Amino acid sequence: MELYCKVFVHGPSHDQLLATVARSLDGQVSRRSVDGGGLAVDVLPNDDHDETRAAQGAGDFLYFPFMLEVEADGDDDEPAFVTAVARLLDGLGAQGYDFVTAGDVEELLPGRGRSERPTP
Repeated sequence: MELYCKVFVHGPSHDQLLATVARSLDGQVSRRSVDGGGLAVDVLPNDDHDETRAAQGAGDFLYFPFMLEVEADGDDDEPAFVTAVARLLDGLGAQGYDFVTAGDVEELLPGRGRSERPTP
């Protein structure tokens, strides 16, 4: 299994999302990236963002405004990676973000890597 995934996120601003990711992982911010909690996370604008389609809910998650590129930070331990990604997603959910995870790991995550609310 590749220890990498994308998380498509619907939320208000890049800066707020970056801060939430850093808090969730007890991580350090460097420009648009966060390192911490066993993960390296790039917080990126989604080039395919389309607010009209994103507002239709998780079915159109590819159009959410932000994308997290998440990879293991030096450790090839699959259970540790799954736990760290779950911690990240818990932090996003606690702040009210809608998200959908895409990658090999999604089936191993609580809620299959999706926020509980079906629409942003």
